[in-house]
Amino acid sequence: MENLEYLEKKGSSLKNNKNLDSLPLFFNSEELDLLSKRSIAIVGTNGKTSTANMIFAYIKYFEKDVVKFISPHLVHANERIETNTGFIKDKELSKYIEEVRVFEEKEKLVLGYFESIFLISCRYFLDLDSDFFVVEAGIGGRLDTTSIINSETVVLTNIGYDHTDILGGSLKEILEEKIHISHKVKNFFVGDAVHNEYEKFIKEELGLDDSNYHLPDYLETDRENWKYSDGVGALDFRNRNLELARGVIKEKLGNIAGFSEFIVPIIDGRLDFCFSEFPDQTNLKVIDGAHNGSAINALFSALESIEQDNFPKKIECFLGIKKGKDYKKILEALVKDVFDDKVRDYLTISLIEGGTFEEQMNPATIAEYLTNLGVSYKYASIQDFHSCKEPSILLGSLYLVGEYIKEFR
Repeated sequence: MENLEYLEKKGSSLKNNKNLDSLPLFFNSEELDLLSKRSIAIVGTNGKTSTANMIFAYIKYFEKDVVKFISPHLVHANERIETNTGFIKDKELSKYIEEVRVFEEKEKLVLGYFESIFLISCRYFLDLDSDFFVVEAGIGGRLDTTSIINSETVVLTNIGYDHTDILGGSLKEILEEKIHISHKVKNFFVGDAVHNEYEKFIKEELGLDDSNYHLPDYLETDRENWKYSDGVGALDFRNRNLELARGVIKEKLGNIAGFSEFIVPIIDGRLDFCFSEFPDQTNLKVIDGAHNGSAINALFSALESIEQDNFPKKIECFLGIKKGKDYKKILEALVKDVFDDKVRDYLTISLIEGGTFEEQMNPATIAEYLTNLGVSYKYASIQDFHSCKEPSILLGSLYLVGEYIKEFR
């Protein structure tokens, strides 16, 4: 369809916020008020998509109408916008793209991809008159496109070093950017790690007190009894996201029964075991979009928790990184934090060939830093990962993971 092609040709606008003041003109005041009241904004360095999916799944489970907006998509743009009945259809998406085109012409704007698809998700939510709108932020918060709806409910998963060129070089600067995604916050949910360090700062910045500053709804001590849809048992990082989601749902829907019967959803590209492609695979084979240091550490901690004594003695990491990412911190996390001084004995790094996915960092840049770290490497393709029979992980970018899923699933 012509309109779908028009959307796909739009460039990224995550670093350029010149349209931020104009975007609310797409709505009237009553619509903006409804978006603010019914939306749940999710910010954080890692875990946003997982937390959004858990909140979304809980709301569906308790038979409320909900629209979810996440990013990026792995294969099709439709994946970014989902309702109780599935992803937005091409015909519907095309209709809303046309509305965005008319808006651009009227206001003499040139919107980027993220701006356009978010406006579409908002309009779709309004037309459906859903009970809830679950919104994952793009980058940061204060200057993110999703900030235009000023969500009354905000969820902060965690903070770490990512997008430091935009958000600042310290954790406090990054935190400040993220929590100011809205200036109408009435309920704020925060994970343990951030709460322990920054409770006073957050409350003062947002004018919160104990009545509207919420900690997670902690799981029972027998966490291992919680089931995930991939059959994998309890994991610390998943439970942290789940506890945040539970806290939001209890605040929004009350002390409802049924939590213990809920099967926690797992999504493609996040700690994704390749069981479907390789039913006979006995060695570890995982795809994961981990794209910063803290995500790399969480991934390997999770794998060690799952595999325990079966964790492989040697593992091959197929790595591709998007332009603009702090590749040095990613490599340092992989080489120094995860494998420490045993990296040469336990880790093989295969750099994914250039041009495999959109806005891919030149692998030669990554190779140069690996050389500085004294770590050997080789070049490989996603086909090489697919064919690899040894324990292996594809990681470094959700865009890379998306290309693998397009080709092999």
